[in-house]
Parts: sequence; C-alpha cells; structure tokens
Amino acid sequence: MNMNHRARTRPWFVIAGLIVLVLGAGLLFWRAGARHHVERARARFEAAVARFHLNLGHPASVPHRDNAATWLRAAADLVDRDCIRKSIKLWRGRAWVRWTPAERDDAAACVASNREVLDLLHRAARCSGSNWDLEYSLEGHTPPFLNLLYCARLLAISSSLHLAAGETDPALEDLTAMAAIARSLNQEKMLITVLSGSAMEGLFLSTVSDAISAGLIGAAQVPALEAMLPRSNLVTAAQAALGVETEMLVEGSPAMLRDPKSQPLNTAGVLMVHAGSWLGIPWRETLTADLYDLGTRRLELVVTPYAELHANPPAPMSPHFPSGLVVPKNVFKHPIVVSIAGRAQETMAWRTLVRAGLALLRAARSQGRYPATLPEPFETRQLFCDCSPKLEFHDDGSARIFLPGAQKLSDVLWSWTEQRGYHRLELHLPPPKN
Repeated sequence: MNMNHRARTRPWFVIAGLIVLVLGAGLLFWRAGARHHVERARARFEAAVARFHLNLGHPASVPHRDNAATWLRAAADLVDRDCIRKSIKLWRGRAWVRWTPAERDDAAACVASNREVLDLLHRAARCSGSNWDLEYSLEGHTPPFLNLLYCARLLAISSSLHLAAGETDPALEDLTAMAAIARSLNQEKMLITVLSGSAMEGLFLSTVSDAISAGLIGAAQVPALEAMLPRSNLVTAAQAALGVETEMLVEGSPAMLRDPKSQPLNTAGVLMVHAGSWLGIPWRETLTADLYDLGTRRLELVVTPYAELHANPPAPMSPHFPSGLVVPKNVFKHPIVVSIAGRAQETMAWRTLVRAGLALLRAARSQGRYPATLPEPFETRQLFCDCSPKLEFHDDGSARIFLPGAQKLSDVLWSWTEQRGYHRLELHLPPPKN
C-alpha cells in the first residue's frame, strides 16, 4: 500500500520539480535580459553625451584667493536683503530711468549700506576662475542662491544709478561683477546652478538693455560690454547638468530604495521592489535602465526649439514596471525639462539681441547711422523661437531688434511667475549721436 501511495505521488513531485526548474530558468533568463537592457540603456546615454560633446566633470580647481566663489559666498553672507527688495519692487513697476529723486535717494542709501558687499562682489569679478566645490550627489550642498540673487539685484541697482548719473566706469565695474556671478554658477553641473546663473544673466541683460535704450551706452563703452557678456552655451550647460543628474539618480537609487523617506518615492512601490529583489526579480535593473533612457530623452529635448516644444508637448515616457510605481509619474512627463529648455534658449536669444545691438552701436559711431542690415553672425536662427533676429528702423533714426513671435513664447514660459513680461526679447536703439 505504501509503495502504491509513493507511486501515485511521485508524478506530482516530478511536476513540481519541473515547475521549479522552469521558473528558475525563466528567472535567470529574465535577469540576463535585464542586465542587457541596462547595458544598452547606458550605452545610449553615453552615446548621447558624446554626440552633444558634454563634459560631465567638475570645474577645474582654483586657488582659494583667486576663486570667485570664495568672495561671492562672503558677499552672500553679508547682503542686506530688505532695502534691495524694496528697490526692486520700484524697479519692476517702473524702469529705473523714470524713478523719482526720492526713490533714487532710497536706492542710493541701500547701495551705501551694502558697500562692503559690493567690494566683495567686485573682488570676485577680478578672479581668474570659480569652483563652488560642490558634491554632485542627491544630498550634496548648493550655493546660497537666494542671497546671490540679492547680490545681483544690488549690482543692478548700483550700476543703474551710476549710469543715470553719467558715471560709466563704476557702472561697468558693477556690470562686470553681475556677469561674474552668472559665469560662476553656469559652469557648475547642477540644474539649480544653471537655472540660477541664467536668471542672473537675465538681470544683467535687462540692465544693459535699459541702458542702451535710454542712450546711456556710448560707443566707447561697447568693447567693455562685449567683453563681459557671458559666452558659455547655456543649452549645453543645461544638458550637462541633466546628464550629471541622471548619473546622480542612477548612483543614488539604491540609497533611495533603502530610505524612501529621503526622496519623494512611492513607498508601496519601494516595498514591492524590495520583495521582488529578495525573490530574485530584476526590478532594480529595470529602474536603472529606465533612468538612463529618461536621461537620454531629456538631453534630446533640451536642444529642441521651445516653440516646437510648446506647440507639440513631448509625449510622456512609458516606463517599465516598477519604475512608474516607484518614481513619481510627473518625472516621466517632461514639463520641467521643457521649462529648462525654454529658459536656457531664451537667455541665449536675449544675449544675441544685446550683442547685436552693441555691434550696431559700434558701427553707427563710424558711419553716423545704423547699418541697413544686421551683421551676418547675428542673423542665425535662435533655438527659442526657431526664428532669426529682425531689424526695423523708425523715422527719427532709431531702430529695433526683435525676434518675431518670441515675446509671446516668453510670456507663456513665465506665465506662472511675476517675471511675465520682464524678459523682453527686443532691443530699442536710440537715434545715433553725431
């Protein structure tokens, strides 16, 4: 009887054993495929980095006393924000060239109370390089962005007051320091530094644009302004920062999964990944591959004209399970990257208009009038609007440089902030002086 019972149960053991073997073989095959998926995703990402000629390394080291970041950090620690905030509110409501005498006196008092801060900012502008010594990790520290923004605003107020008083040399010194803050941040490889540097440059370009339109920039100041205009490619800088962020996410994902409270992850999804990994399911590899593919897609989006991104928003990436459960879904929808692309491209376009305006001012000095057409280098199509700068003249001899349709795009880009209308993608040139 026992022998018959064993004979009857033996096929079930065989079947169970075969099922285990099949599941084990399938799991091994799945894991091998997942590793191959990671390798291919990493290869695509590295190929995109190479194709766009991106440098994902740290800025070159700089001696302490010749490091602009040293003096900028000291200035940020001392800046008095209250009076700057008050002056900026006046400025946004009405261009500084139309301030009342009382308002100018208040702004001058603010500048005077921040004299030590200005000295530190001017010292930073004389440095040969900058390195904030940042740790490129998910938990790394960042520069004091808010106070640096107030430092840039202080310089804008100070330079505007000097220009209004006809004091061009100290005004140029202030503008040089503004450009130095932007350069210092733009060369770092964090998204927040690139975005902040772009904002600083926008403040610089706005100040220069107002001065040109008001007729306060003569041909003698043009070479100095041309030399201080930032030359870094902000689109490339944004790509590099996105590339570094991708590497940070890939390297930091194990820590995120160990401590889901440290990042905005889906806790239930993290538990599923842990359970699956304990069973040998390659969900971590799937997450890594998706992060690499997301990084590759982001690098490509940043060099797509903002006009196209706005007209045809990019489709969300379709992540594999469990990435869509672990990582917040909005990460795969690209709205943040579209905004990053727009800001970088817009600042580059604005820089082109200012540089073109300075070239026309220089030409008018020798010819007594503005050239009939823009110099060839400034006829290049701009990524932001996928359009080229245009030049129009008025009866009094003044001129306007603009990008067709760009202002509407700018208003869309900044529609959710108080900066709507602040970024002016046109430049007015006063009648040439005899």
